[in-house]
Amino acid sequence: RAAERAFPFFEQYPVELAVLILPEGLDPADFVLARGDQAGEELAVLAERATPLLEYMVDRQLVGKDLSSPEAQTRAVRSVVEQILSRIKDPVLQEKYAVITADKVGRTTVSETAVLLELQRLRPGERSSGSEEDKGARRVPPWQRVEREALKLLIQVPRLCADRMLELGPDRFATPGYRAAFELI
Repeated sequence: RAAERAFPFFEQYPVELAVLILPEGLDPADFVLARGDQAGEELAVLAERATPLLEYMVDRQLVGKDLSSPEAQTRAVRSVVEQILSRIKDPVLQEKYAVITADKVGRTTVSETAVLLELQRLRPGERSSGSEEDKGARRVPPWQRVEREALKLLIQVPRLCADRMLELGPDRFATPGYRAAFELI
């Protein structure tokens, strides 16, 4: 629970945080009391296996989620994107955690490109808590729709677009998320 409380701090300050799960669910003070003189050495060993905060948050978001069907995987990806990835300000870090999310959900069925496209769909400021009326009022520029549709074709029907791939380049995409997605294809 302490890690979940630390997430807003991570959003506000550019620090690297890691999560250390102590055995038997002990808090740090109880761990030291229970282990006595060996506590320092044991903590050092455990610290080597600490998980980066963002990876921990992705794992927590996926705990208990059904990942057995494409629909369930889609819901899981959307949940991670809305609750975790959309809150990461660094686009490089967002991309890295899109890859991690795809791996955790099931790389054979969910690509990092799909996660990045979902992240792009949920642009900053667009949170799932908005009303349906607000969501409908947001307009996507036409050029952005064209970029999205081009990426969908490249992903869904690659053999149809193979000849055009050589003509296209990342510089043809004005939207940073779509450019990053194209580079991953």
